[in-house]
Amino acid sequence: MIKILSWNVNGIRAVEKKGFVDWVLSEAPDILCVQETKAHPDQVSQELKHLGEYESFWASAEKRGYSGVVTYVKEKPLEMRLLGDERFDSEGRVMILVFDRLVIVNAYFPNSQEGGKRLGYKLDFCNSLLEVCDSYVKNGMNIVLTG
Repeated sequence: MIKILSWNVNGIRAVEKKGFVDWVLSEAPDILCVQETKAHPDQVSQELKHLGEYESFWASAEKRGYSGVVTYVKEKPLEMRLLGDERFDSEGRVMILVFDRLVIVNAYFPNSQEGGKRLGYKLDFCNSLLEVCDSYVKNGMNIVLTG
C-alpha cells in the first residue's frame, strides 16, 4: 500500500518554522503533495529541498511568493511534467508524476476571486486538468488527484 499525503501549506517557508520537516519525517508518506508553496527551490533551505530520503519536484510560479506546488517522493517517477498550458504552468499550478501504472497529480486550484473576476480562468484550468486526467485514464492509468 502507498501512503500519499496532501497539504495546502499557504507558504512552505512559514510551515518549516512550525515543525513541517519533523512532521513529514514522522508521518513518512511515500508521496507528499504540497500546494501553495509560495517559493522557488532557490528560496528554501536544503532541508526543505531534500527532506531526508525524499526527492523533490517543484513547479513554482514565475511571480515569486505566489502559488506553486512541490511533490516529495521516495521512489523516482518515470516521468515528471507540468500541465502543458502556459497560462497555468506560469503560476505553478500543476505537477504530474507518472509511475508504473499510477499518475499523481498535485494541483493548486485557482480561486475565482471576488465577483468571479477569475472564474473563466478557473473553469479553463479545470477543463485542461480534466483533459489531461482523462487521457491518462484512457491509457489504463490510475490517477490520484491531490490539491
